[in-house]
Amino acid sequence: MTSIGVGAIVGGVLALRVRPRRPLLASVLYAVPYGFQALAFGLGLPLPVLVAVGALAGGTLSLHLALWFTVFQREVPEHAQSRVSSYDALGSFVLTPLGLVGAGLIATGIGISNALWLAAGSILVLNSIMLLIPSVWRVGRVGSRSQASPIRRACSRGGITEESPATTSVESSRAAVSTMASNTLEDGTTSRCSFLPAFSARATTRLNSFCS
Repeated sequence: MTSIGVGAIVGGVLALRVRPRRPLLASVLYAVPYGFQALAFGLGLPLPVLVAVGALAGGTLSLHLALWFTVFQREVPEHAQSRVSSYDALGSFVLTPLGLVGAGLIATGIGISNALWLAAGSILVLNSIMLLIPSVWRVGRVGSRSQASPIRRACSRGGITEESPATTSVESSRAAVSTMASNTLEDGTTSRCSFLPAFSARATTRLNSFCS
């Protein structure tokens, strides 16, 4: 467990510099080495090898999670993120206790070593199946946020519209700032808030950037 933690820290630091051309594809591939732990235990490898494999698993898991959540936040529309994240949490956390129960029953039936081999094979097969999904290959480099990305199209097909309270709130704030900036005194002179037109321009630019 210590080696996994150390590897996770190193992987987290490396994630600050990693910029793969296909981030979702890289995220899927970085998840594969996590299954090497089960394989190493199933083979009964020496302790130093187990420590090294654990560090590798922790590091690649950090890279996998960093890329996945980055793609998630940039490609999934903001108004759909809560719904999509609920599905993600269902598979990642809610079903984990059932997996632990199943692993114990399987190990009792076929033996611990065979169960570890089965676990390693399952991770490899399931991640390989994900590589068959076309959108995994089509999501581009982080930073080139495309409105026509396959993930966004999938959200649209799922009935999740583009309108959201957040967007409405931003538009209302933009209108309020513009109105305040245009207010003048009755005698034609500008009010104490004469700085607001410049502020409005900067604020509008920022709000436009936020909404795009």
